[in-house]
Parts: sequence; structure tokens; C-alpha cells
Amino acid sequence: MSAESQWDIQKTIYSALQSDEDLQSYLADGQNSVYDHVPDGAVYPYCVIGDMEARPLQTQGVEGMVVNVSVHSYSRNEGYKQLKVIMKSIYNSLHNAALTSDTQHIISCRFILSRIEHQKSSHLRMAEQIFEIITEPKP
Repeated sequence: MSAESQWDIQKTIYSALQSDEDLQSYLADGQNSVYDHVPDGAVYPYCVIGDMEARPLQTQGVEGMVVNVSVHSYSRNEGYKQLKVIMKSIYNSLHNAALTSDTQHIISCRFILSRIEHQKSSHLRMAEQIFEIITEPKP
């Protein structure tokens, strides 16, 4: 379970989100509004690949990984509609998706949790969605 393997999974998630035309139609700058580091001056709404947690999964002599990846969405619109539409698109991009990676066989990617919060002082609304990815290394 190397950092390189986790980086490859992050690139796979990034690519899936960037290539989803439905999601792009809701983000301020289309595919350029998918980040792993938000630049100064980024325009809302956008999404960010967030924290990642990996743990080993050993089955029948194969050493795979279970990886939890969070995807955050940010909006300054009043109400939650914009944020929930973005969340639906992210869900559709990743949940049970046939994702491909350079170094890992991605066995499954499934949605496991979401939460939304409103920071009243800044009128910012943030959603977090967590996906569980099960992988095995490619030979």
C-alpha cells in the first residue's frame, strides 16, 4: 500500500470528475473547477478531492487496499439546491463506476456517507461525500 498507489487512485477520481459533462455544467469553470488544491481567487461553485484514508485488505494471498476518499463541494448560493445537484452529479460519477487506474484494479467504488454544513458568517455551504474504493494491485 504505497503512497504511489494512493496517488494513482486520486488521479483516477480526479479524471472521473473532470470528464463528467453533467458535473461540469454545474461548476463555475467546468472541468477546471475540480481541484486537489484550491487556488486563490477560485470562483464558486467548485469541488475538491479531499482527505484520503487507506488500510490494507488481504484476501487469498492478494494485498489490496480499502481507500476512503472525500470529495468536498462548495457553493455560495442561497439555499442548498445548487450544492445538492452537484452532489448528485458526483455520486453519479463515482458510485458503482467502472473506474480504471494505472497501478490498481479497482474492484468497487461506492458511496458511504455525506454531510452538508452552512457557515453563516461567510454564507458558504460545504458538502462532503465519502466514497469507499476497494483495490488490488495490478501484476
